[in-house]
Amino acid sequence: MAGKRFAWIFYIIFALVLYAADVASKRFVIAFGGGVSLNSGISFWLLGGDGKTAALVMSAAICAVLSAAFVWALHDSRRSLMRAPLALLAAGAAGNLTDRVVYGHVVEWLPVTAPFFGKLWINAADVWLIVGAGLAVLALLTAGVANKG
Repeated sequence: MAGKRFAWIFYIIFALVLYAADVASKRFVIAFGGGVSLNSGISFWLLGGDGKTAALVMSAAICAVLSAAFVWALHDSRRSLMRAPLALLAAGAAGNLTDRVVYGHVVEWLPVTAPFFGKLWINAADVWLIVGAGLAVLALLTAGVANKG
């Protein structure tokens, strides 16, 4: 029982620290200048411009689903491999949703060049989302192999 409680506390604190790091990094860049790009769309600028309401609703829905999945993974010991990926995903979704609510758009401050996309602007929340999604896929593949063996 104590181990399960520790897992709850650890992963919730992990998600909150990631969320706080994203929010703090954006506030730092806004306060002290630097390259900033404002994204009114979703996922690599989709639904930009007139899609602000749709982007906000979709972001809120994604955040709610990821948070529910995160709580589910904390309760189910068979889903322990999904805890860290879901913490990353929930923190990233919450960070970008906070931007939409507070600023009306997502603050992107890190320029990167990606194959097939060219130059993109991302933020810490986007990194959490990408890493979390990759780890979730690995966890699901690992679980599938373990179930067959």
